[in-house]
Amino acid sequence: MKIAWVSSWPPRPCGIATYSLELVDALRKKGGDVYIVCHTDGGKPGEKDVYPVINLDEVDWAEKLYSIVGEIKPDIVHIQHEYGLYSVNGDYSAGLLRPLFRWKLDDSFPVVITYHSVYSKMDRARAMFMDLMQRLVHAGIVH
Repeated sequence: MKIAWVSSWPPRPCGIATYSLELVDALRKKGGDVYIVCHTDGGKPGEKDVYPVINLDEVDWAEKLYSIVGEIKPDIVHIQHEYGLYSVNGDYSAGLLRPLFRWKLDDSFPVVITYHSVYSKMDRARAMFMDLMQRLVHAGIVH
């Protein structure tokens, strides 16, 4: 199975990067063909199947994410989500909703999101964002 794994990635100092590294290693040992799409501070020079294209300082980062996943041609996209990973100036929707919407329209592969931020009560903005995201993906996993 070919997986496009969207997440932070080492050497970025982030718990989700470490989580991703360990889970991707386990998936690869089971025969998974995993391609990492991460932030520009992730990946080591020459690291195989790692695409550091997410730069929240660039206006078109979501387009770059969408394009590289299209080039990978995965069987599934798995996104590791925490609000700070994809938000710009506190705007949770800053870009991530755009590729999710386009992948839903394409309907070429399922999209799964693992949520690493769990709240017993969400503010209105987070609740609306989560509702929209869940409508655009095939499955959500809550940690």
